[in-house]
Amino acid sequence: MQKCLKDRYIYSPKLIRDLIFAELRAGMTSLADKQLTVSQLLREASTQAEEKAQAEGVKFEFWRSATDGVLENLVAAQVLLDEHGRAIEPGPHARGTKVSGLSAEFENQCEGYLLEYLIVTLGDVSWPKDRTALAHALFKVGPTRKEVYELQDRVDELMALQKGRIVEKKDGTLSVEP
Repeated sequence: MQKCLKDRYIYSPKLIRDLIFAELRAGMTSLADKQLTVSQLLREASTQAEEKAQAEGVKFEFWRSATDGVLENLVAAQVLLDEHGRAIEPGPHARGTKVSGLSAEFENQCEGYLLEYLIVTLGDVSWPKDRTALAHALFKVGPTRKEVYELQDRVDELMALQKGRIVEKKDGTLSVEP
């Protein structure tokens, strides 16, 4: 499942994703004033997240790849807003578009998008059989950071947030409704 996300360039490790998300959330109030493009915004948030991570003793070598994964995830989930308050749509233009805001629930929307992407792309994700696999692919931090039950709880929370969009078919597989 992680390979599926990596192949689409939307994968980022949960801990690193959370650090970048925290920096994005912290900078939300000044977004409109800064007039940053999507690429500039993510580069700034990633730099700040990396500095904080190093200060906390978090070791991670692949910040650039993780930042690209977060950027593509934000764009695919359509949570970045342009100067007119509209979602910045995916495409080659997205990275150069000025950002004036973020959706209030961007973290849930981004992780919900990852969940939906796996369901649609893999096509044979079933419930509850694949619950733990989804939890590990989306949220595994490290062997001592989170118990499997906490990871599963986050998948359950996302499933509840996606109620009506993610449905179980008669054969037990999940599908995403438009």
